[in-house]
Amino acid sequence: NRGECVQPCRREYEVYDSAAKKSLLIGEDYVMSPQDLCTIEFIDKLIEAGIDSFKIEGRKRAPEYVAKSVSAYRQAIDLYFEGKLTAAKKKELLTELEKVYNRGFSSGFYFSVPSSEEYAGVEGSKATTRKSYVGKVLNYFKEIGIAHILIESGQIKIEDELLIMGETTGVLELKLEKIVVNDKEGQTANRGDEVTFKTPSLVRRNDRVYLIEQVV
Repeated sequence: NRGECVQPCRREYEVYDSAAKKSLLIGEDYVMSPQDLCTIEFIDKLIEAGIDSFKIEGRKRAPEYVAKSVSAYRQAIDLYFEGKLTAAKKKELLTELEKVYNRGFSSGFYFSVPSSEEYAGVEGSKATTRKSYVGKVLNYFKEIGIAHILIESGQIKIEDELLIMGETTGVLELKLEKIVVNDKEGQTANRGDEVTFKTPSLVRRNDRVYLIEQVV
């Protein structure tokens, strides 16, 4: 119950034919690695079936995975009870879930026995985005909601999406609309630059800052 199967279940396996005295790969399906169970597109059916408690499985997953998953399902459940959970909104929330670590999505055994197509097929993640470390928070000015960070790697620019993470802060996702670089308003910031920008909520000194990038 501590995620110890994380690696073995994502490997290719082979069987040994003692009569032919040769090994055979078991297809290309990574047969011990199923896709991730995802119910966001039929969460309404589960609620209507009488389920009143849902658990997000987050063992061995990164903080942004937990934050994104909990946020998406929280929104879906709230929208259902508000009568606003449309097909378009479900698709939008599914797109958000695809941004963080996943092995592809499956409806599991909810509607039928999963087919062979519902195995991961490849090792690793199918996430549409990835994060890369760019720096750390030096200070936070609570009265005006401004974070002061040091760029330690790479580059950030206007319109970039960032993650700020810390043990107390949790996970904060934001889009850069305006930045001040070394006390001057700018468009980009590079390694060694000190940058300030507005955040939607509190961050803390030494929180780590990541750039969210699209996976090509």
